[in-house]
Amino acid sequence: MDRLEVAQIKLEIALETSKKWQIADGPLLHWQKKLKRVAEECDDTLHKYRQRVQEEKEAEQVARDSFFPRRIAHATKSLISSIFHGNIDEPTRSAVRRFEWFADGANDFLRSVESGGTPRRYLFFDPLIGHLLAGCKGKHEHAERTENHSRS
Repeated sequence: MDRLEVAQIKLEIALETSKKWQIADGPLLHWQKKLKRVAEECDDTLHKYRQRVQEEKEAEQVARDSFFPRRIAHATKSLISSIFHGNIDEPTRSAVRRFEWFADGANDFLRSVESGGTPRRYLFFDPLIGHLLAGCKGKHEHAERTENHSRS
């Protein structure tokens, strides 16, 4: 569970940090969306695993509080269940490795964002300046309004 939590934290850090940058590059936007989906999946997996652990602790407490034959029946049922079915809700090692792989790749994502993006704190109110700093080319027209003042 600790490895899964660390992977989740790394993914969240990368996503929160990337929000501070203006990302205009298509592949980086795609990568960011993929990391968001993986972070949500990791969070769901972690939540289900924590819930399962909590349910098992509560069941063990009930078994401990009950009289002796019920405790033996509960222990036997748990043993048989784990032998034949395994712990279905526990994330597999390959799933944990997958989340860790994405979390490690999140560092590469951040380096790419920082090397090709513009920090959001430097964006200006005029969209032209923001686009020019982001490397966008375009045509900007400035229309002047003339006002006719009539004198009486």
